[in-house]
Amino acid sequence: MPGGGASISPEPGCAAGSIPGVAAGCSSGSTSSEAVSTPPPDEKMSLSPKELSSLLSIVSEEAGGSTFEGLSSAFHHYFGKAEHFRVGSVLVLLLQQPDLLPTPPQRLTALYLLWEMYRTEPLAANPFAAIFAHLLNPAPPERAAAVAAPSSSSNPSGPGPAGGGGDDSERPPLSGFLPPITPPEKFFLSQLMLAPPRELFKKTPRQIASMDVGNMGQSVDISGLQLALAERQSELPTQSKASFPSILSDPDPDSSNSGFDSSVASQITEALVSGPKPPIESMH
Repeated sequence: MPGGGASISPEPGCAAGSIPGVAAGCSSGSTSSEAVSTPPPDEKMSLSPKELSSLLSIVSEEAGGSTFEGLSSAFHHYFGKAEHFRVGSVLVLLLQQPDLLPTPPQRLTALYLLWEMYRTEPLAANPFAAIFAHLLNPAPPERAAAVAAPSSSSNPSGPGPAGGGGDDSERPPLSGFLPPITPPEKFFLSQLMLAPPRELFKKTPRQIASMDVGNMGQSVDISGLQLALAERQSELPTQSKASFPSILSDPDPDSSNSGFDSSVASQITEALVSGPKPPIESMH
C-alpha cells in the first residue's frame, strides 16, 4: 500500500472521502465556510470499475502533460452530467489521500475537474465549492482541532495536532481535512475563482506545477462564497454537522516503501469506491 495507504475506520462516519460539509451533506463541523449542497437521498458516490479506470487515466501522472482543455475533452467524453457528483466525490477522496494522488499535477487536474464540472453555474452552487474555500483559506490547526476534536475521548478518528507549540507546517493534516497545496496550485485555484483567461487552459498541469508564482501572488476575496456556504450549512440538520470520515490515511506510513506504485494505488482506490456498499458510501 503506497505510503502506508488509506485505512478504513472501524466505525464508519461521514461519507468517506469528504471534507467537512462535503458528500451527502455530512460535516465534521470544521468551519461554517465548508457547507455544500445536499444531494438527493438516493445519490450515489461510488463508481463502477470501468468508470474509475477512465477517471484514473485522466488524473494519472502521465496525463499531466496534456493541456487542461484536452483533459476537459477527455473527461466529458467519459462522463455526462448525471455522473458528475459521483465523480466529484471520488476526486475529493483522492485529494484527501496523498498516497493515492501524490503529485501536484495530479492534484491540479482533480481541482480543475471539480471546477469544470459546474463551470456554467454560480460558484456557490458547485457542491464542491467548500473544497476551494478550504484550500484557499484553511482553518488554523488549533481552530480545526478544537472543532473537529472537542475532547480526546471523542476523537477516535485519528491524531490531531500535537499539544504545545511546534511548527504548524510539520503537523500532519487532521483526518477529514485536505492536505495543504503548493503555491502554484493555490495560484491556479485562485484563477479559477475569478474569470480565468482562456490561455490558462492551454497550459498543462505540469507547466502550472513548475511555475514560479513568487511575484504573481494574488489574494482572492472569497468572503461572498464563504457567506453563501455558511448560510447553506445553517440549513443542514444538526446531526450532519457532527461526523467524521470513514476512510483515514495511515498516520504512520511504512518507511520501507520504495515509492509510489500506481497499480497498487488503483487497486486500493477501487476497493474504496467500487462494488456493493463501498466504504465511500459509509454513513454515520
